[in-house]
Amino acid sequence: MLAKAWFGQLPEMVHEVGRVTLAAPSTFVAADVRTHFLPQLLRVYAEIDPGVRRVEVGPMA
Repeated sequence: MLAKAWFGQLPEMVHEVGRVTLAAPSTFVAADVRTHFLPQLLRVYAEIDPGVRRVEVGPMA
């Protein structure tokens, strides 16, 4: 599955009130996920936790 290949690489680094931060393995993956999948990620997180209003994706530090 393509989605598993992309999203399986995004560990949750922070999950606090209203916000989730995911860590991508590279700047390229972070940018691609933000560009193409951020609305879907937000929708899924909001279904799991209705308090989530924002999903951020950045490269691992």
